[in-house]
Amino acid sequence: MRRLTILAGVLAATTLTGTPAALAAKAPPMAVKVAVTAAQTRFHTTHIHADFTLLSRRDRRWALVDGFATARNRLWAAWLHNDRANRWTLRYFDTSAPFEPGSTSHGRVPCDLYPAFSEPACPSGPSATQIRTRVAKQLTPIGGAARIRGLLAHRGYTFSFKPPLGGTLIVTWYTASGGNSAKPKLLARGHADFLDRHTGTIKIVLTSTGRHVLAKATSLNVTAKATFTPIERAAVTTSRTFTLTR
Repeated sequence: MRRLTILAGVLAATTLTGTPAALAAKAPPMAVKVAVTAAQTRFHTTHIHADFTLLSRRDRRWALVDGFATARNRLWAAWLHNDRANRWTLRYFDTSAPFEPGSTSHGRVPCDLYPAFSEPACPSGPSATQIRTRVAKQLTPIGGAARIRGLLAHRGYTFSFKPPLGGTLIVTWYTASGGNSAKPKLLARGHADFLDRHTGTIKIVLTSTGRHVLAKATSLNVTAKATFTPIERAAVTTSRTFTLTR
């Protein structure tokens, strides 16, 4: 009864928004184990319950585990991060409302993991039009590597991409129609996943047709088509036409 009273008080002060629990991804068992061990150490008891777990949709390297320490009549919440060695480590631990983590030099916990004992909705982020504009601005290749000679030497083009938010980017290059009825030829394609808004890289790899067409060209009009699919949002498509020179 004491446990239910404490939990009810926390929930009353917490805004419950976001995705229903039935649709939420649960934290991996190893993350739960690390969180429970941390709670046992903090409260000096083995009577620890993990009542709710959640894996971030924004950044799947982060997880939330919260529960109740029976012997202490205390609620607790733990935020964990999965490092490059695939090890879950404790980053934040809190035992008082509103159960929100702090920030450190390692970065901020994803917005869909706090406050605990709820499933908060993240800010909506940029609109589809804003995403389309930001993606399109980055589609035109630049520098020596973007010349025909450089593309053939590297069998494609690698560039830095700053995503408007976490998601997947797919880019394809076609010969520009130029107003004629000829079917555009697929020259290159590539894709990359971005966990958040941090800048990453994507490589556009030439197809065999692309290598053949570029080998004979001194200049070529190309249309880059991009589809960016934000995490848990509808895909946005845009394009940009440019001229490749030797």
